[in-house]
Amino acid sequence: MNAKATPLNPARMVVDIKRFGLLKIAVFLTIILIGIFIRLVRIPALTMWSDEYHTFEIVKIPLTQILTGQYNELNPPLYFGLLKIFLKIFGKSENVMRSFSLLCAIFSLFLFFLLSRELLKGFFPSIGALLLFTFHPMFIYYSTEIRSYSLLVLLSLISFYCLFKYRNNPKHPIGWVITMTLGLILNLYTHHFGFLVLLGICVVIGLDIVFERKIVRYQYILIIGVIVSIVMFIPGLLLLRNQANVITTDNSNLIPPEVFFQVFAFSFHNPLYEQLLTVIAISALILGLTVLISQKDYRINGLFLVGVILSSMMATLLAYFAKINLLPRYLLGVSYSVFIAMAGTLVLKRDTWINKCIVGIGVLAILLYVFYGIDFAIHTNQENQLVTWKSDWKALSQTIKQLQQSEDTLVITGWDETPILYYLNQSAINSFDFKKAWQNHTFRQYLIIVSKNSQVFPEFEQATLLFEDQSKSIKILRLIAN
Repeated sequence: MNAKATPLNPARMVVDIKRFGLLKIAVFLTIILIGIFIRLVRIPALTMWSDEYHTFEIVKIPLTQILTGQYNELNPPLYFGLLKIFLKIFGKSENVMRSFSLLCAIFSLFLFFLLSRELLKGFFPSIGALLLFTFHPMFIYYSTEIRSYSLLVLLSLISFYCLFKYRNNPKHPIGWVITMTLGLILNLYTHHFGFLVLLGICVVIGLDIVFERKIVRYQYILIIGVIVSIVMFIPGLLLLRNQANVITTDNSNLIPPEVFFQVFAFSFHNPLYEQLLTVIAISALILGLTVLISQKDYRINGLFLVGVILSSMMATLLAYFAKINLLPRYLLGVSYSVFIAMAGTLVLKRDTWINKCIVGIGVLAILLYVFYGIDFAIHTNQENQLVTWKSDWKALSQTIKQLQQSEDTLVITGWDETPILYYLNQSAINSFDFKKAWQNHTFRQYLIIVSKNSQVFPEFEQATLLFEDQSKSIKILRLIAN
């Protein structure tokens, strides 16, 4: 006997749809709020390091000098100019400087989700990608650093999102292409490795032309946008040439090529997580891309992601062979494409045991990064999982204040020690000036800060040890001239 069919209840269906819609909004906002919290809560505990202090030094010079690239750094001027304006409005404290990057990071969370929806379409895989982006330690760390990386991520997301928004619906207003073009220009003027964003977009447009087997109207418009952005960056290329002629770079610590493959895991080289993360992340990446390419509805987007990832990897390898010093953080403008690819595992229907295993690997990768990101936010207030020489200069400055006497001339002997000047709000002499001053009997008494990167002189053997942090190889010495 057939079961009696349940009559449809339109009113109940509307209520269920609204309830499900509200649940999606609640999940999305919860992830966003947690992402903001784990970034915001770290700011008071952070200490400035040498590159951040260099940013502080640059924003002290006139705006016209910043915009024309007249500063001692091999980087474009946009971030420094915007930060200087931001500080003029809100003040010049360290927390305010970090807040500019934080604001960029908050907007990036929203934009990344929108970009994921364009490529993965469904809510579930897009939320999976958002979790990876929200809790990844690299993106947590650089979201509050006083450098250009957070702005680079935001502008690159704008560029890619506008590209796919217009490409997926050419009937959209031309404003999407204009915004994409503006985003590309600003990317290039934010960081020189913003060219990876330009390269990625060129690859996407090129692949799209190959798939269409002809150039259609919307592709012409996108190509014009790319050409305009390149032309507008010609002054930036001249600026880069001038900076390269003046500034010397250290090529002695070039990262070996195999490290570039760690971009898939993109960890902070934490021995507790790195090996497991590398295996799970690469597995999820390969499976995610395979799933996307194998399904008709996602095939083109999957190939676009492959194009962006591979072109970025090839470009970084070429940079290595050209002896250009490269660090994983330079890839922040494109590396989040890996997260979208990994979340491709979640678009599968879980109707077979193979599909369930693939989805399970994607979910496992997400859970590992969520755990790793929370652990990082709780226990790490600086980048000490990547490099051990970064010290808590804020705390050390308090120690110096307690030890310093009015007769002391402060001596900074290592390039990594420069943030001390910010926290002490005073000047110091460097190793070269110390040698001259010692030979000329210029000062009677010196308070010397020694770190792992210090230039050490024989005269230091005569000094009195006032403080030592063996874990960071930090010493504070007092040297009195005869």
